[in-house]
Amino acid sequence: MGACHNKSPKEKPSDRASASFDEHECEHEPGTPTPAEERALERVSEGLDRAPGEECDVMVTPETQPLETPALALPDTDGLPPDVADGCDTALDDLKWVGPETAPRIASGVLRCDDEAPNDVPTWAVTDTKNFKVRQCGYLDTELKGESGPALYECCGVDIFKSKKPIYHIAQQLQLPGVALRNNTKVPSVLVLNIMVPTAAPSMFGKNKPGETVNVVFCFVMKPSTAHALEHLDEASPSVRLLNKHFLEAPSGGALANSIKLIGNICNWEEAKLPSMLKSFNSKPTLVTKSGMWYSNWQDGQGYAELDVDTAQWCYMARKGLNSSWKSIGRAVFHFGMLVEAREEDDMPEQILSGVMCRHIDLSGDIPQWSGTCGPPKVGCAAKWSCIPKKK
Repeated sequence: MGACHNKSPKEKPSDRASASFDEHECEHEPGTPTPAEERALERVSEGLDRAPGEECDVMVTPETQPLETPALALPDTDGLPPDVADGCDTALDDLKWVGPETAPRIASGVLRCDDEAPNDVPTWAVTDTKNFKVRQCGYLDTELKGESGPALYECCGVDIFKSKKPIYHIAQQLQLPGVALRNNTKVPSVLVLNIMVPTAAPSMFGKNKPGETVNVVFCFVMKPSTAHALEHLDEASPSVRLLNKHFLEAPSGGALANSIKLIGNICNWEEAKLPSMLKSFNSKPTLVTKSGMWYSNWQDGQGYAELDVDTAQWCYMARKGLNSSWKSIGRAVFHFGMLVEAREEDDMPEQILSGVMCRHIDLSGDIPQWSGTCGPPKVGCAAKWSCIPKKK
């Protein structure tokens, strides 16, 4: 599927990609607060309310809610050979596992439940990517968004561990899916996302020392249709080409190093009784910058890459908001997605890498204690890079 070719004459795509904590996209639509009224909220995500000398990581892109607009269809199986199209959803039950023999399997901790589950049981399910609103063709002109196409990876599980310190590069201490999907790019067959949340209340002044942490780990497996598209990039969708570009440029500190976005959409806000101060952030994409570190092991398109997101590196207001919802998040039902941000018209529409619905993930409940090594990784890896582009 081809990209769109109606670039905005008003500004260069790179101007929008360079938005930082001191310079945000300013967006407004009828029926919402004016930019002046939302300035206090923007100050939080820009880091202007942080303590003196403290850097801020969480960058919530203040994008407007989309108007009703048809989503651009991105069928997974359109034009694929029958043997590929028939197996577009990875057969997770038949996966082989690789890694230390005595290590636990990744994605075996939280129960998968595609139907309704009891309120006191943490569960997860694959979510419909239509629950995520992403940038569509013409976004640079219209700022309109629409439903995402099918996910490029399939979630194979979720884990939660409590540890004495953050666990960096946790994948090397777990058994991972041995996915037999090869491509000629540097895009890994398996993606691991480890979100590390300190249990202690944040301090406004000074740096918090690494302490007890809850590690929420997601494992995503590439779909055969994505692997097929990577083998035929000339015919691939813009989102697949952007994914390839990300893993080509990001490891060397290129401009796409900070292009990973996370989206959380809580769908039972009132029932969950979450702090009202956080409601304006619901469904807003968050760029991973200072808090993110990649670890990867791949060869000839076979292997994995892990993104660690250390929320202890977020600005004070973001950490405070997260900590204030600690006891309420267990009542929440939310859709969670990961994607690469499209900053140029040729890279649109955006497409979710993988999405998952989490129910009642209680961070303050009875969480399994991690028995492995904590802190920085003890073993090297093929590549390691941060989510901060190198200065030119």
